[in-house]
Amino acid sequence: MAGAAAGYFSGRSSSPAAGGSKDGQLPTAANSPSISTNGAPLPHAHPAAELDAWLRIADHLSAADGLGFDPAWDAPGLLLSMEKLTAADFPALLQTLAARPDSIGRKRLEAWLVEAWSRRRPREAFAWAEEHRRDLWNAALEELARVNPAAAWEKLKVDPSRRLPPGEMEGVHSVLFETWARMDRPAALRALAELCDTISDHGNEGIVACEGFWKGALPDRAKFPDEWRRAVDPLAREIVDLTEGATRSQLLGGLMYDYRESQRQKEPDPESMARNRQEVADWLKALPLDETMESSLLQSLAQREGVAAELAPSAYAWLWGNVPASQRAETLNYIVSVWAAEEPWSARDPDGCGKWLNSLGPLGPEFSKGLKQFAEHAAARDPEAGLAWAGRIADPSVKKEATTAVAELIRRQWPDRAEALLGKQQ
Repeated sequence: MAGAAAGYFSGRSSSPAAGGSKDGQLPTAANSPSISTNGAPLPHAHPAAELDAWLRIADHLSAADGLGFDPAWDAPGLLLSMEKLTAADFPALLQTLAARPDSIGRKRLEAWLVEAWSRRRPREAFAWAEEHRRDLWNAALEELARVNPAAAWEKLKVDPSRRLPPGEMEGVHSVLFETWARMDRPAALRALAELCDTISDHGNEGIVACEGFWKGALPDRAKFPDEWRRAVDPLAREIVDLTEGATRSQLLGGLMYDYRESQRQKEPDPESMARNRQEVADWLKALPLDETMESSLLQSLAQREGVAAELAPSAYAWLWGNVPASQRAETLNYIVSVWAAEEPWSARDPDGCGKWLNSLGPLGPEFSKGLKQFAEHAAARDPEAGLAWAGRIADPSVKKEATTAVAELIRRQWPDRAEALLGKQQ
């Protein structure tokens, strides 16, 4: 049957011997299952018998619709016949189909036609899908994004309420930003920043869009390391110039990790890891970043190794020595939260963190919040240590808050020892 369809849609034959009729009309599928073809394109006026045959074949193939149906294997003749259609044939066929009863075969044909039409005239196919088959809108938009990402982006922005749920937009965003970054990187970057600004916490939709952007914006680092290295600095500066806030941080963070990997040895030792961190830090510091963002990126870099208790002392000592002086108080809060806390992203090592804090010597009032946080983490394991750290806080008001918080923790966790422990503080 599929072979017969290929015959019908490959063109008309001029002689009855070749399967054509005397009046020039194609015969039906029933009386001529195989027709010789001359490869001529399908005319723009389609005989009813021609479309009827196509519908009957598609209905037969899709009657037992299921996950195992694959048009490339189950209906190759139909797919091949579409290659013979001209761009003007698609709307004519779809208009004829629209007048026929709804069926699995009709929907299948519409989907195939729109897919093939999208490869020829993506704007026209998208407009038809937008009006008639909303379930095909996403696939049509993805094809439009392959040839005209700027137009696809405008379609996405016109009516955000008509966009599909985020999980169903990932294919479009990946194709759109990869293609656009190759064609016009600054324009793609501005659009990516706009997208990320509309997504809460840069969810998976934003992550996929960024991944697509990287593919198009930079050469493959593994295959073209020299070209990649030459492209990194101009791209980093474009990111600084064209984005801001969380979007700039996310994009520079991704670029920073790629830069780090490009400098790493295959089997790094502690010395080479430290050297690698410093190379990345020097690269970051050469960018025109404000001190807050610079520190945030350096913190993220240190945590990659600092999440492991055995690497934390080296990673966080390095971080402390590299952040600007104006950011040290916030950095201390960060280090305590990712070194001493009982959280998945932490090294969970308050003893190691405490040893490092002791090595810093007395810390002034500006570091009181970080020490309060550490006193509470320490008290969860060692109540006496927690009380001692609270007592070392320089800011009187923060010291009082820390002592109260540690005392409450002791009463909850060690009620039998609370009176003796707290009595010493009075």
